[in-house]
Amino acid sequence: MNKKGFSNIALLIILVVIVAGVAGYFVMTQKPITLTPNPSENTQGQITNQEVSKSATYTISSRDIETGMVVEATYTVNNKTYTEKELNSYLKKAPAGRYDIVAKSNEHKEMSSYIELPISQDSGMKFAMSPLVKPAEFSDSYLQQFTKPGTGLIVGFVVDEDGQPLSGVAVNSPVYNVTTNNRGFYALNATIPESASCAGVDITFSKFGYKTKKYLHAMSGSVIPHRASGDYPSSFLDGGMNIELQKGSGEDIVDDKHKLCP
Repeated sequence: MNKKGFSNIALLIILVVIVAGVAGYFVMTQKPITLTPNPSENTQGQITNQEVSKSATYTISSRDIETGMVVEATYTVNNKTYTEKELNSYLKKAPAGRYDIVAKSNEHKEMSSYIELPISQDSGMKFAMSPLVKPAEFSDSYLQQFTKPGTGLIVGFVVDEDGQPLSGVAVNSPVYNVTTNNRGFYALNATIPESASCAGVDITFSKFGYKTKKYLHAMSGSVIPHRASGDYPSSFLDGGMNIELQKGSGEDIVDDKHKLCP
């Protein structure tokens, strides 16, 4: 083989070495590729962390069953106690599963319930907590001042969306008109004879800045019948007619005719 042939072979070997070196450099400098499972894949039919993080929000709160007002309760979950704000913050990040919740308040009976996460849409639960002592407004002595011969009483509380009492709410019926006091309480006389109490009465609740609520055939279960003696025994009070007004304008109409006595 002549010198030219040896030169060509040497040149070819040099080129091969250079190409191999360049390829080796790129291989050495690239980050290794790690195969990871898709977090949304679920081969066992269980909820994955990715699905939980995208779940809707569940909100917990408590209200007094007699007044509709907010209750500053604490909540126990898995032996740990939370405030309402702390619990709702925790539930936003909680993994899937069942959560047993106990609501406690010094002035109310303890209540327990549970929720299951995740949920498909924003939702919530209000603990309707029974007070240890009934509101003073429902006592016989307090109701005496509203006595009107030949009428009954429709009583209750009006609150806003946060469970805070609303004062100055106009409560109107075709015959009588009153306004709520600083506790959101009202006592509306109603001309419903005891023998015909199932007829109900139309009542409107209105306040500037809030949507008006109009109840047709308001349930007579909240009516305390007038007695010949002139008193209003609390034993005839089957809970107050509590109303929640929402901020805004317009009117919501509720027809309670289907709830009337048979």
